[in-house]
Amino acid sequence: MDSVLRESLCCPWCSASFTVTEACPASGCEGAYAVLQCSCELYPVVAGIPVIRKGPLGAQGQTARMLSELILSGKQREALLALLMPRTPIEDLVPRWAAHLPSVPGRGLLMHLLGHDAIRRWTSTMTEFFSAGPEGKTAQDYLTVGLSAKAQQKNYHYFMHRFGQPRQLVALSLMTMLQGAAGPVLDFGCGIGLLTRHLPRRMGSYPVLGADLSFFRLYIAKTFLTHDVAYVCCDGKPSLPFRRAFFAAVYSSDTLFMVPDKVSCSRELQRVVHPEGLMIFAGLRNGLIDPEQYPVRMALPPSAYEDLFHSLPQRVRGNTEVLDRYLQKRGPALGQSSASQVLDHDPWFSLVVAGHEDWLVDQGPFDEWPHAEGMLELNPLYRPVGGPPNDRGAVLYRQTFPSSWYAQEDGDCRKYEPEQVWIAAEILRDLALGRRTPAMEELIARCVIVGVPERFHGHESVSPCHT
Repeated sequence: MDSVLRESLCCPWCSASFTVTEACPASGCEGAYAVLQCSCELYPVVAGIPVIRKGPLGAQGQTARMLSELILSGKQREALLALLMPRTPIEDLVPRWAAHLPSVPGRGLLMHLLGHDAIRRWTSTMTEFFSAGPEGKTAQDYLTVGLSAKAQQKNYHYFMHRFGQPRQLVALSLMTMLQGAAGPVLDFGCGIGLLTRHLPRRMGSYPVLGADLSFFRLYIAKTFLTHDVAYVCCDGKPSLPFRRAFFAAVYSSDTLFMVPDKVSCSRELQRVVHPEGLMIFAGLRNGLIDPEQYPVRMALPPSAYEDLFHSLPQRVRGNTEVLDRYLQKRGPALGQSSASQVLDHDPWFSLVVAGHEDWLVDQGPFDEWPHAEGMLELNPLYRPVGGPPNDRGAVLYRQTFPSSWYAQEDGDCRKYEPEQVWIAAEILRDLALGRRTPAMEELIARCVIVGVPERFHGHESVSPCHT
């Protein structure tokens, strides 16, 4: 197991240190499977990711102890498959009319009977896909299969089209502050690592840890996006599995507003960060704007988040103001908070909390566009119109949102991304060859061209739920 993980972890229930029992290595997975034991429980390390949670974890209700026993008995592949397999999307697999049956006793059994053959085929397809392993696959392949259920479509589009998204640019802008952090950084709620992958180059030799509730997302992050980051699967209830003051900084995007118990979570984040450290919370949904879109416990006004960290220096900035500076190639202005009349009308805002006021200053310009880090490609929101090239050989592309929800949540990208754009044939050729040329710079500045991880995109695949 990763040495930084060994040093950082403790049990969130009894606070004891862990003893580590390495599993007998299967081919190619030495050190990736182990069992952590404290005074109260066993926790599995699966594919190099500690899973420090209680309750049912696997698709069939497997617990941490059950998964640990699989590992100790040499059944590493079974433990991995249990955590990767999604829950069966019954509603997608039964006849359409059956999905409208009333919620009465026996409905679940009837649904399983009606969808028996489809469920069997779906289970077989999923098992075959995940059992074959990640070789020759990409993050998109895993997202397409693992998030194929209709209920997961918002999450699928969120991950696949995040590049160039307003909240992504705001989060990258705030990330520039971390270059002053002298110690490990925690990415809390890191998802599949679309932002986490940017952290190592800002932290230099200091380690980066990512934490998320979903093992499936962490597996994608570790396998396809960021090999130099350590990950932990945890939910922060009742506390986080990290030692006091271990981190120099906590970074988090699009996460804290979704945590039900924000009081306990904020206390835990303050516990694990150094008293002189930094906490950055990008992408908080403003409860003052269209509150009916989110449950009350999620959408809170800015003042509620200020109260969570009332004893510490902090700044609250509307995302629109941070984004405006980013598009000018400047970091966030943190000398003061946004005016209340600005915050009252911005659907999204961000919060920076620091151990001392020296952190909270206006950030200067940056030399390179953070959203261009990685392999340059056309923003996935852009699709060719289909007509012939113009007389100069350029191809017309049009911005296309994947859903009405995406347009509602992230449609502000229209402020800087053109609705349609002609792209020269030589630019398309250079992108295919992995070259960055001066002719691309304007398209990069407008997020028509963005940087993506090398193993992110894959070929088109068919959703197992709709074959």
